[in-house]
Amino acid sequence: MKTDPGDHRHTATQLLADADRRLADSHAIDAAQVHATLAVAAAVRDASAVLEQLTRTIARGN
Repeated sequence: MKTDPGDHRHTATQLLADADRRLADSHAIDAAQVHATLAVAAAVRDASAVLEQLTRTIARGN
């Protein structure tokens, strides 16, 4: 089934309008940055816990 190029234009226009709206909303950008920062912080916390466990294991000689 062949897709009408007009459908692609319409979809692209909608996507661009949505991106423009989101970029204009400074709160949305701040929220995205916080969300990304929280994910990184969680990964660092998990890595720190693993390193602490390894340090304890090595200190015990196991």
